[in-house]
This record gives sequence, structure tokens and C-alpha cells, in this order.
Amino acid sequence: ISGIILAGGANAPGNLFAEQLASIGGIVYIDNNADKAFTAGETGVPSVTIRLTGTDILGNVVDITTTSGPDGRYNFPNLLSGSYTVTQTQPDGLVSSTPNVVPVILVPGATVATDFGELQRSLTGTVFVDRDRDGVNDAGEGRLGGITIRLFNAAGILVGTTQTAADGTYRFEGLAPGAYTVEQAQPPGYGSSTPNRVA
Repeated sequence: ISGIILAGGANAPGNLFAEQLASIGGIVYIDNNADKAFTAGETGVPSVTIRLTGTDILGNVVDITTTSGPDGRYNFPNLLSGSYTVTQTQPDGLVSSTPNVVPVILVPGATVATDFGELQRSLTGTVFVDRDRDGVNDAGEGRLGGITIRLFNAAGILVGTTQTAADGTYRFEGLAPGAYTVEQAQPPGYGSSTPNRVA
């Protein structure tokens, strides 16, 4: 601030210097298209632990933990510039599409976004009309919709039931790690060329 003229006996108030702190934030989200970027229509993952560690410009050691909110977003506000690392604790039942550990060099006043993408474990398949009975879904072979498919875990407990879509496909999502068995309800009027139960 220059050009302050101070007359005899007068005061010159209001000469302010504003400083701005920095922040690191982002979102934990389901990366539906596995493109490693948060895009429209993808949903956040709540209650994920995020840890910020590092050293600020004054040499202070920083170690802060937060959790993602209901919309999957998290934030570390009011940070000095410095060298930091953002670490996500891997959510159960999901697989990362982005690194879980991200280094950040934070400059004064900056807002840095660090997002964490997650993939849902899924099990998929197709029910089709095997015209040549070779067990392979060849080009031109039809597919069957509305067929019941059941999913069992390693203990033989039923954990999911669905029906094939019009194109014959089915999908189970959000599965925990482990061994599974898929069972097809035999479509009326058809004979199977592959086993109806696959482990």
C-alpha cells in the first residue's frame, strides 16, 4: 500500500492485508465407465476414510483424518502451502480405478481437487439359443430374456436373484471378494448345451 498521506494529528486506518489459506478436497465415487474421472450420473461413496499427511511450509507436521460425506465429498480446509499426501482407505467390496495414495504440492491460496474412483465387483453373463450346440454364443444366435438367474456364495447361501434382460444378459453388482456359483432356471421348452450351474 503506497500513497498514504498522514497529516499532523490524523490517523490513517483501514490499511488491510488479506491472506488466503489453501485447501484439498474431492469426491469418492463409483466410476461406472472406468474412465478414472468423475462424470455426470456417477454417484458418491459415503463414509470413506481419507487421511492427509505431510509438512507445511513452516515445517509443521500435518496428520488429519476425515470421512467422505453422504454425497461422497470430503474437504481439508485452511491449509498452509506445503508438501502433502492424500490417502484413501479402500472401501469394502469395491476396487479402485484410481490410485489410493496421491501426492500434492500445495501452493499458497490454491484449491486442489483429488478424487478417488471405485469400481463395483460384478458378475455377468448371457443366456442364448445355442443353435449349433457348441456352448459358444456365435454371431446370429438369439438370446433369451426373462430367465431367472440365482447367485450363491461359497457357503451355498443364496445372495442374489435377477432375470436376464431382453438381450439375454444378466449382472450382479457390488459383490464382496470370494467364490460364487451362478445357477440358471431352465427355460421351458429348451434343452441346455451348457451346465445350468457354474462355479
